[in-house]
Amino acid sequence: MLRSKAFVKRTRKGNVVKVVKEHYLRDDISCSSTACRNCTQSTPVLSAEPRSTSIVGPHYLVPDTNVFISQLDIMEHPAIKDVIVLQTVKEEIRHLNIAVYNRLNAILEDKTKRFYMFANEHQRDTFVERLKDESPNDRNDRAIRVSTKWYTDHLKANSSDKNIQAVLLTDDRGNREKAKATGLKCFSVSDYVESIKDVPELVDMVSAPKAAADDKIVYEEHLTPAQIKNGIKKGTLIQASFNVSQHNVLEATVVGEVEGELKTVYILGRKNFNRCIQGDTVAVELLPKSEWKHGASVAIEEEDEEKMHGEEDMEDIDKKNESAMDVDQNGEGEPTGKVVGIIRKKWRPYCGFIVKNSVPKQNTSRSATNVIFRALDRRIPPIKVRTAQAHNLVGNRIVVSIDSWPANSSLPMGHFVKTLGASGDRETETEVLLLEHDVPYQEFSKAILADLPEEGDQWIVRDQHLNSENRRDFRDLNVCSIDPPGCTDIDDALHVRPLPNGNYE
Repeated sequence: MLRSKAFVKRTRKGNVVKVVKEHYLRDDISCSSTACRNCTQSTPVLSAEPRSTSIVGPHYLVPDTNVFISQLDIMEHPAIKDVIVLQTVKEEIRHLNIAVYNRLNAILEDKTKRFYMFANEHQRDTFVERLKDESPNDRNDRAIRVSTKWYTDHLKANSSDKNIQAVLLTDDRGNREKAKATGLKCFSVSDYVESIKDVPELVDMVSAPKAAADDKIVYEEHLTPAQIKNGIKKGTLIQASFNVSQHNVLEATVVGEVEGELKTVYILGRKNFNRCIQGDTVAVELLPKSEWKHGASVAIEEEDEEKMHGEEDMEDIDKKNESAMDVDQNGEGEPTGKVVGIIRKKWRPYCGFIVKNSVPKQNTSRSATNVIFRALDRRIPPIKVRTAQAHNLVGNRIVVSIDSWPANSSLPMGHFVKTLGASGDRETETEVLLLEHDVPYQEFSKAILADLPEEGDQWIVRDQHLNSENRRDFRDLNVCSIDPPGCTDIDDALHVRPLPNGNYE
């Protein structure tokens, strides 16, 4: 079935042209369920016996876009399998966050995860037209609900197990209400993972929700992207990479143009850091010259973990350290500024530990509690994490990701990702080093191992390898790699030698 959409647009040269886009709809796209007796066009991906939980029977998950954007750590967990990734969702992710898009592609390639990409935009029964006055986001939400309904009805009619159904996973309350009105099974991420009783750590991996607004504003609000762009264009703001000092965690620098020259600009104190993290690309506003200061002449010691019991203690420690830096200094200060906006975040998973004194001493219930996480990279501020297994995590190296840092919170909020092992253990500390320096160390997938010779590490070069018609022997020449430093795909090499006629080969 062919559909076409025509519209006119103006080119860069000012000409008006008509554009016609053709959209093909098919009725033979497979649901890819092993249990389906009707779809036989391709090798099925989804299991015939998917997981059941305490709130729903055997099912396939259909997450919406925001679930992948905000809860990707959960989606990557080995316990989450048999997931339908809609084309609508994947395309939205590609436009919103390319890093998440790449991670999603990696999951789709992992055969053990059983993630299936369903081309709902090209399936005749699941494609939906955008209605008049309907926003693109509302249209996409409706497309997700229609596809989930199609899967449920299709499985009920064609599956060997009539109990298998599609379950919509969304944290959008409005989307859930509309889905339930059509008879769909749908849950929030937190409700769903709580129902998986055999994997309790999933509850701690749920990204922290944004804090509700209150009267306590700790940091200045960031400028809007339009204000930042305008300020950089006018020269009133500096765009630069934010670098925290290794010797003083309350001192950072950026490099930018000051009075026509490239200079180092100091940013002193967490209040002037304004919620940015080491490595972020930020917009910095210079302070008046009367407020310029020198960089700290002494190192500020790390916060005393024995005295740190919670967020309030962190605020007191910061004030004490900032006043220690704010001493009278002779002579004119160095250019000093403050962060007024974050252009690009460079957040990543951080290795570290739970501060023991931030954990309640009485373990009277299994309810979640807020604790303080310290990254081993001392340039990263303490992170507030909500967990139900705080006592079990103390003394271990763990991984935590930052979710948000609202203006009314003195610390960023994050969620638990995984436990690496006991602090001080050699294998654990080795894994920490590899993770912190972004060194790949995961085991090779079955697909990669399948391309290796059957002999494995016992393989040796034999005469038949050397005498192949497609191979030349350059072992008598000096051959060197020309791949740049840091390249992981070392496949470019050359050699140079003089020829009898004076030329070079």
